[in-house]
Amino acid sequence: MKSFTFIVLAYNHEKYIIEHLESIKYLVQNYADNIEVDLIINDDKSRDLTVYLVNKWLSMNSELFRSVIKIFNNENLGTCKSLLNMINEVKTDSIKITAGDDVYSFENLFL
Repeated sequence: MKSFTFIVLAYNHEKYIIEHLESIKYLVQNYADNIEVDLIINDDKSRDLTVYLVNKWLSMNSELFRSVIKIFNNENLGTCKSLLNMINEVKTDSIKITAGDDVYSFENLFL
């Protein structure tokens, strides 16, 4: 079976993170038949409600994923270190990396 990981790097994205996660949800629900999908999300010590919103969204949607890994940094590590920490957790054939203020289109990324 094919496997795929969405990697999300977030920092002070409270205005955008739900729209971003909903765009992932759309892709999983519409195109991920017979694909094991994981989610790895790293918040780089946001000072807003990003972590709260991620946890709230996951409490209602975590069943979409085979695995969910949340990395909430205790200090701001920056993009490169946070990204390396997430990549070290990947256990799938393919990945897609985006920031929490991006939105996926309606195209099938799993092809």
